[in-house]
Amino acid sequence: MSVKTVKFTNRPWRYERCIVFEEDLDITRDDLKGFTNPPRIPHRVVMNNHTFTVFENFDYQTVQYSIPLKYLEVKDADKEPDCMIVVNKVTKWE
Repeated sequence: MSVKTVKFTNRPWRYERCIVFEEDLDITRDDLKGFTNPPRIPHRVVMNNHTFTVFENFDYQTVQYSIPLKYLEVKDADKEPDCMIVVNKVTKWE
């Protein structure tokens, strides 16, 4: 999964050092086959001092992924310098 910052909700981005980071991001869905270029779908991401959680939209009941930070690995995306790749080191999905 690769992610890129993009604003799609009216909810403000939030950052409190060492507490919480909340932002809208585009997520490239490489798992959706049949597309020439994988679609980029906007999601809400919240990272606190314990987890990295991806929500389908601004409703916090729509959890798509949640990863404890100790299992999170972030890499640079080779093909897109303005993106990053988030990896769950335990289950090895990207």
